[in-house]
Amino acid sequence: MPRQDDRMRPTDAVILQHLSEHGLDYPTVIAAGRPFDAERARARADVLERRGLVEAVSHEVVYRITVRGEKRLAAYHDSALAVAND
Repeated sequence: MPRQDDRMRPTDAVILQHLSEHGLDYPTVIAAGRPFDAERARARADVLERRGLVEAVSHEVVYRITVRGEKRLAAYHDSALAVAND
């Protein structure tokens, strides 16, 4: 069972999904058209980076998903599917 602070939040899943589909991107672009702003995207991306799920690829704060992040995203989708099928 994941520790409470390792819990995947819906915003985290959106960020990982976006990076999985688009490669690398800025928090501002990740947040565009979503119910959270760029500052929230940046803050959550920082958390995801500390967990090894994304990585900053420049000092301009551009992120991309890591292999570990892809695995965590897949597990998140699998658990959401399991709950939906209950």
